[in-house]
Amino acid sequence: MKRDARFTLLELVVAIGIIALLVGILVPVVGTVREKSQKTACASSIRSLSMSVQLYWNDFGTYPSGWLRQNLFGQYHDSAEGFDCPSTKKPYELFYVPRTPTGLDRVFLSCARHQLAAAGPGKGVRPAPAGEVLFNGVPVVGGATIEDGPITFEDGTTVTVNGKAFVLASFYTEIHRLYNAMRVFVDYDKVTLNATVPVGSSFEAIVPAATITASGATLQIKTDVLGASGKVNAKIKVTAGVADVTTWNGEGMSVTPASGQVTVIGPVTDAHRLPPWL
Repeated sequence: MKRDARFTLLELVVAIGIIALLVGILVPVVGTVREKSQKTACASSIRSLSMSVQLYWNDFGTYPSGWLRQNLFGQYHDSAEGFDCPSTKKPYELFYVPRTPTGLDRVFLSCARHQLAAAGPGKGVRPAPAGEVLFNGVPVVGGATIEDGPITFEDGTTVTVNGKAFVLASFYTEIHRLYNAMRVFVDYDKVTLNATVPVGSSFEAIVPAATITASGATLQIKTDVLGASGKVNAKIKVTAGVADVTTWNGEGMSVTPASGQVTVIGPVTDAHRLPPWL
């Protein structure tokens, strides 16, 4: 007597269950493999861009003052690929800080998603383990744009934002010190940052006219676009401790409570604008 070749209901249910189990096992594995592959590609892109910036530096003695792909592609960077994070698709321009000669050892390019950073052109890429960041008590990650509210970093650094600001980075350095950084783009117009930075912590605010670095200090930073003049200003006031200010053209100064309010005026450059292709 020939057996019926059709599946019974029980056999069908068992087969579907086995397939579902295999899918449940394989999907996370495939996702993990893909993420590792994208992290490797991200590290390769940052390393390649770092080398391209080094070539640019060799020619001009300065970092590119505009968007990376417009300054590097062609003469310094052969491929049109590698200017965006492969996972988030966000352009690296958002995480690019055009340093002056006095800041060559500081982070100038990073990826918050893959926790990678490059300090100094041509110096390679290193891991950058992320610290916790809370905005209004809710976790956020590097690359987030926040508006009107308090932000707290893992080391106790607090910044109250009036206007818009970009969470550039929060990661541990090679000496296990948390580096926190926020950025204000020209497109955000008027912004005020009120920061309290504990001793031993490191906070950096990158605004169009200057870069302000503080540790063990309380300070206020106001940034504004000066009408149609094509210029921007930054007003820095320190009420406790010391803040180191590097102006857009590389001049350095220390600001203390005795300094009163210090104003820095600089030009608008593309490096401090949001990329138009976002």
